[in-house]
Amino acid sequence: MSIANRLLDEPRVWIEHLVVYWPEGSPIGARLRRGYWARRLASAGARTSYGYGTRFDRPDLIHVGTRCSISHSTVSASESLGIFIGDEVLISSGCFLRAGLHAYSGIGATIRAQGHECEELEYAGRRSSIVIEDDVWLQPHSVVLSGAWIGRGSVILANSVVHERGAPGLIMQGNPARRVGQRARADGATP
Repeated sequence: MSIANRLLDEPRVWIEHLVVYWPEGSPIGARLRRGYWARRLASAGARTSYGYGTRFDRPDLIHVGTRCSISHSTVSASESLGIFIGDEVLISSGCFLRAGLHAYSGIGATIRAQGHECEELEYAGRRSSIVIEDDVWLQPHSVVLSGAWIGRGSVILANSVVHERGAPGLIMQGNPARRVGQRARADGATP
């Protein structure tokens, strides 16, 4: 990137920093974040809230559904096919979603020289590297990596690491995240 391009990009970086870190609990901050990310994300649903400190790396590759709540978390789609977040998803503070990972299989070259790799998942007519279906809750400090597909209605308990596909309605915990329970519907049946 040339110096001229970097200078032209500088105001956007400062504006983003101001919006992302506008004080929590401020109606102005909440509106600024909602409006800013609605314009920057590949698609952003209505009535979604973005808490203080929520950051998106490569927002043009990220779909966020309606009525989601994303607290102080980092969502990174760099070096990937993108991230799909369904409707009514709750992402608690300190979560980290990373859709592209460093390649590291060859010992003869540095990790940095091997570039990146990502998984390819097909969902809702689009290719993504992470899929989070509707009505999912990521509890604080959960980590979601390339190849993760979190089924509808699932709960990922705090401090868990997800990188594989999970069925709908699962309660998952650990590193790597494993099934520790199943949510039941109001009629007592499992999803």
